[in-house]
Amino acid sequence: MTIVCGTDFSENAAQAARAAASIARCLNEALELVHVIADPAAAGIPALGIFYAPLQELLTAQADKLAREFSITVHPIVLEGPADERLVDFARKARGRLIVVSSLGARKQDYWRLGSVAERVLQCSDTPVLVVREATSIEQWAEGKRPLRVLLGVDLGQSALAALRWVEALRQIRPCDVHVVQVAWPMGEHARFGVRGPIELEGLRPELRGLLERDLRAWVGNVTA
Repeated sequence: MTIVCGTDFSENAAQAARAAASIARCLNEALELVHVIADPAAAGIPALGIFYAPLQELLTAQADKLAREFSITVHPIVLEGPADERLVDFARKARGRLIVVSSLGARKQDYWRLGSVAERVLQCSDTPVLVVREATSIEQWAEGKRPLRVLLGVDLGQSALAALRWVEALRQIRPCDVHVVQVAWPMGEHARFGVRGPIELEGLRPELRGLLERDLRAWVGNVTA
């Protein structure tokens, strides 16, 4: 298995790469540093082989730098196609443990109009995805200098259970301060538990809150202990 990190050579992507390298070192895994050329034909690039060379050189230089600094194996990979689809497909075939991407890449102007690569990767990936805004906190956690603070939003469904298991895996690597949050709809929860009486528009009645907290603690188990 491996850690997969997508990069577009932006400063934000460099932060994601450092976070991915830190996690790869903790897990004793290789890092796959991936750059995707999005639709080269549409960009008017007839000689794709010539265009690959400088990108591969730049990616290799970044991979070598990460390998030296974090003492890990880093493989530079250049792919072609839609960035989100190729990244997810590559991670699936490489049996990736985690995909790491930055919150915003080089093309920030397209974020509001088309949706970010990070958002699309999150929507279609069956591999856990970490979206990184800055690397410092993750690096400090990986070095054992501070616990990782995790806010886990759950609905007690299967996808939430998968997220819970991933948090359990993180806690096996280094300490994590975990806060599990469930958002409740008062009207629906009154009906589900058969609680009689008025439904408050803001907040929850104490007896209903107690039932929800009881079920949430039982669902979470010892993860937050």
